[in-house]
Amino acid sequence: MKSVMVRVQGLLEAISSLIDHADAQVSRSRVDRNSVFSGRSCLRTAKLFLFTRLAAEKNEWRPRFGRPAGGWMKARAPGPRRRSLNLAKAQRILQHAGKSDLLRAGADPEEQVQRLIDALCDLSIHDGLTGLVNATFFHAALAAEIDRSARTGRTCGLLVIDLDHFKNLNDTHGHQAGDRALQVAASIMRKTVRKMDTAARIGGEEFAVMLLECTPEASVLAAARIHGALNPFQVNLEGLTVTLTSSAGLVWTDPTRCESARQLLARADRELYRAKRSGRRQLCHPPVPSTEVTAHEKVVLMGLASGEVADER
Repeated sequence: MKSVMVRVQGLLEAISSLIDHADAQVSRSRVDRNSVFSGRSCLRTAKLFLFTRLAAEKNEWRPRFGRPAGGWMKARAPGPRRRSLNLAKAQRILQHAGKSDLLRAGADPEEQVQRLIDALCDLSIHDGLTGLVNATFFHAALAAEIDRSARTGRTCGLLVIDLDHFKNLNDTHGHQAGDRALQVAASIMRKTVRKMDTAARIGGEEFAVMLLECTPEASVLAAARIHGALNPFQVNLEGLTVTLTSSAGLVWTDPTRCESARQLLARADRELYRAKRSGRRQLCHPPVPSTEVTAHEKVVLMGLASGEVADER
């Protein structure tokens, strides 16, 4: 029993450390209201500790799959030890993220801890202001998609979007107006992208959309649809309506080219800068590779076909 108590205490200390680190992330995020909020660094450490501990103690600690919350807990963990967990900090973090209803007074402690872990995991991959996925998650997903493109030979589009004159909006109407503009832009993107695509906030006023399974031609059409929905768009403030525009840069993967997510984003940024230099409210992309068969290629193909027929005879 003593060894079990020690293991339980180690588990609680890890979760407490997780809460402390996430609380520090919240405090830092208040410095700039337009900054991207994420508690991802502490979650990775805590989740690694938890799963390692559970796996090492599999005789007494077993992951419980099939629960609606998708969590894990020891069925007979000693109750008194759970009281040392500081849920007040967790409550403050979830209140800051608009999820204060997840922790309820009088609820089962085990259920509260599970709700806490699930909520913090969700916060670790989403931007707190817009609800889109954050930059860390997007970069990892983009790297995986580039690898898939190289293996399958199918291309993927990458669209980078930046709101025009966003600093002027913040300076003139305040950061709350800037926050509202980001939320409206994110809402428009959610409505215009396909379910299989991934939209993210990757910077202050910069967004990115990963267009899965898209040829260059299809990427241009999808990007034009999203760009059109954002140009212009309106933000309703208190007694005032502000009209905003955006600039965008589009690129796509090349299955024959070895390229990292950072390099692909750099190419997309160059197209975005070209759109800014062209007067803003523009969508720029490289020339779309032609899929038309030229007259010379037709002659060669016909010759090859005739040769094959002659060989068969």
